Amino acid sequence: TSYQTAVPAAVAADLFAEGLIMQRGAFPAEVIDPKPFVEKLSQYGLNIKIEDRNPV
Repeated sequence: TSYQTAVPAAVAADLFAEGLIMQRGAFPAEVIDPKPFVEKLSQYGLNIKIEDRNPV
């Protein structure tokens, strides 16, 4: 949905404004610390579960 598309961008902007994202310019999403990002997503109602799995 448009909400699911917009919220991650808004969360990234929030983290940038709070100084939790220090990089400037274009960079891959992998450089963002996932913990505060996922926590903020849940504040907007987008619950994410991160699970580490070992291959079988």
